[in-house]
Amino acid sequence: MIKILSKLRNTTLLVLFFELLFVAGLIVFYYYDLLGIQNLLTYSVIFALVAALFVFNVVYMLSFLATILNNRQKKDLKTADLLGSDIPEAYRYAGLGIILLDQDDQVIWVNEVIQDLQPNLVETNIHEWKKELSPLLQGIKPTVQLTLSGIVFEVKFLTTSRMFILKDITAYEELLLINRNQSPVVGYVVLDNYEENAPAFDEKSDYISKIRSSIIAYFSGFGFVIQRIRSDSYFIIGPVTAFNKMKEDKYRIVETVFAIDRQKERQITISIGMALGTSDDYTKLNGKAVEALELAVARGGNQGIIDEDSKKQFFGGYRLSQENEMKTAQRIKERNDKIIRNILEAKNVYIVGHLDADMDALGSALGVRAICEHLKIPNRIIFDYAFSEKRARQAVSGEFSSNENKQIFIKSEDAIAQVTNQDLIVVVDVSRPSLVMGNQILDKDIPTIVIDHHKRTDEFIAKVSMEPVIDTSASSATELVVDIILHNKYFKSFEFKLPSLIATIMLSGIYLDTNFYKLKSVGPRTFDASRFLIEKGADTNKAHELLKEDYNDLLIINRVTSSAESVQSDILLATFNEDEIIQNESALIAKVANAIMDMRGIKAAIVIGKVTPNGYTKVSCRSDGTINVAMLMEKIGGGGHYTAAGYETKVVEPIQTVKARVFETLKEYLTSAREMQIKEGNS
Repeated sequence: MIKILSKLRNTTLLVLFFELLFVAGLIVFYYYDLLGIQNLLTYSVIFALVAALFVFNVVYMLSFLATILNNRQKKDLKTADLLGSDIPEAYRYAGLGIILLDQDDQVIWVNEVIQDLQPNLVETNIHEWKKELSPLLQGIKPTVQLTLSGIVFEVKFLTTSRMFILKDITAYEELLLINRNQSPVVGYVVLDNYEENAPAFDEKSDYISKIRSSIIAYFSGFGFVIQRIRSDSYFIIGPVTAFNKMKEDKYRIVETVFAIDRQKERQITISIGMALGTSDDYTKLNGKAVEALELAVARGGNQGIIDEDSKKQFFGGYRLSQENEMKTAQRIKERNDKIIRNILEAKNVYIVGHLDADMDALGSALGVRAICEHLKIPNRIIFDYAFSEKRARQAVSGEFSSNENKQIFIKSEDAIAQVTNQDLIVVVDVSRPSLVMGNQILDKDIPTIVIDHHKRTDEFIAKVSMEPVIDTSASSATELVVDIILHNKYFKSFEFKLPSLIATIMLSGIYLDTNFYKLKSVGPRTFDASRFLIEKGADTNKAHELLKEDYNDLLIINRVTSSAESVQSDILLATFNEDEIIQNESALIAKVANAIMDMRGIKAAIVIGKVTPNGYTKVSCRSDGTINVAMLMEKIGGGGHYTAAGYETKVVEPIQTVKARVFETLKEYLTSAREMQIKEGNS
């Protein structure tokens, strides 16, 4: 219809133009009496010409209207005229709607099902009517859902005939909702550190009784069935409606148990793992709940994880003491012994850190190498210059000779080509496979050990040969490696040979991740590790020198820092320029955050910038421990440590878009992040 109207309009304008041209020509000829026209144009002739033009215009207008009406009649054909009298009733019964489009995406016809729900839809642009249908026209999605007058349709587009088919699925959606609300939720609750501290507790004490009664009252109060299955464990099961109520309550039981007696020397916390979904495979649902619980415990306890249709949600887990009381000295020693046993059983050990490797990643890798050297196990550190932070690159190239470089380090592509299933991979300072340097090596069936101090996320290295060493109470990965050296049954720390240069770089890693011992994550083990490294010859001045900034980097840091804006009185947010992509030095963003944290009165810093190689936008957060930045970053898809966390987009996005996302997160979760600070422990 649109095309026909456009064609008729153009024709009418052309006819009008020629009529005006004809009249103007007659006037000119008559005025100048050209060709003796004044004698020819008598009143009767002029009347005849005017009458002829009038008749012509009337006939033209009638034909114009007839064309429109004829086309309108074609558009207004009913389904019965096209397909027979029984078809419309069949469409109504099946709830099947049809919408036809022309080549300009204008609606040219609808059947009675759609006409009843959406009158006057013909001649409407489909994109202006319902934008959610555009992905079908673009081929992005095979189907979409559309709601018209309370009826839910599943919509499919047939490209050849340019036809939308709308299938009424309202009843199906209602049944799905009913099924969803009736589907079970299963889970487990454990007392994190009960076994280790049981000898110190009287089972009948008020403290233990309050914990148990609080757990039972909380879950049963929401409609769950809760059953104690061990002295430290409970099984829970209930409907989704009960879970939704608990969700609205923000799973307050974790905080309730934590708050029962905060002054207790040996405090008990709880971990929760739950799973829900529409699957009728209860064995699989139970397995997901167990997996969620294991992840909660691995992340440090005092928290819960919900597996909802294979998507994990996290809550709690932020108020941990500086020294993780779940880890007793005996358990730490057993863990360390197992690591060394794995190293001794390997033919070769390959040690690798994270992309944009910093001094902590380098220092902890060198520490593991020193253990391998002491045990006389061949080893190499995977190190790619292109994917390392500048100070780490300078340390490797400037502090080690060419011959030492060849003996100690190996490119990731060479390691991938050489590694066999008789070897061992030790991953330090990272547990997310996508962030591991040369992460293709993880695709091989090679035993792997993870040593990290960042919170474990849903993305985790799957092929591990032993329980991962993820200790969020540690200030750095280097601290954890020193802990292995200090506490194991295979050798004494005073016998351990550690070159002074390696000790210096390791100390530099601790300096970096603790911001020279300024963060609240620093505990007695941090100073024990530092003392040990200094005893082994670490040069404190040299360790500090390795962390000094280049002049050009300082200029950038000062420029970005000076443009920081106040989110709140104690939080600053700074951004790099939109067109400023940081070349091969994404750690520069973290350096700006560290510089902001050196300002008096600042408790948290957030810095946003674009990084190579893809120009993705990166967020780096730092905190003094009074604001939990790990939780804030988790809410937008990132993660990290309580005092140091980050996020990187998966696609190219403007800095301002990511900044707006951060502001929305702060608006919603900042109060919780302040409450979920690191507990002042017995340090």
